[in-house]
Formats: sequence, structure tokens, C-alpha cells
Amino acid sequence: MTFEMKRILQRLADLEKGYKDLSIWHDKNKRVFLELNIRSKKRLDFETKLTNSVNQAMQAIIEINDRLDALEKKQ
Repeated sequence: MTFEMKRILQRLADLEKGYKDLSIWHDKNKRVFLELNIRSKKRLDFETKLTNSVNQAMQAIIEINDRLDALEKKQ
């Protein structure tokens, strides 16, 4: 086997190894991205529920204050 042929085969092996490593990192990054996306959606759902709960609590407080004002006006 000639020197050039050995060199070409080594470069081909290096390219294959590089592609394999790149594929591994791409897959890992994809999994991380998907996990972050799922967690982001869960956080957004939690924040939406929390905001709704706070709004309901504030509405209840406003209703209580209105009733108290009405009772104070009767007296």
C-alpha cells in the first residue's frame, strides 16, 4: 500500500470518527433541548395556574371588601 493510500485511508477514518462524535453531540444537544422545552412548558403551565389562583383570590378579596362596605353603609 502506498503512502498516499495510507494517508487517504487515515483521513477517511478521521472523518468517520469526527462524524460519529458530531452525531453523538448532536443527539445529546437535541435531548437537552427537548428536556428544556418540556420543563419550560411545565413552568409556564404552573405560572398560569398560579396567576389564575392569585386573580381568584384578589377577586374574592374585592367581593369581601364590597360586602363590608355595604354592611357599613347600612349601619
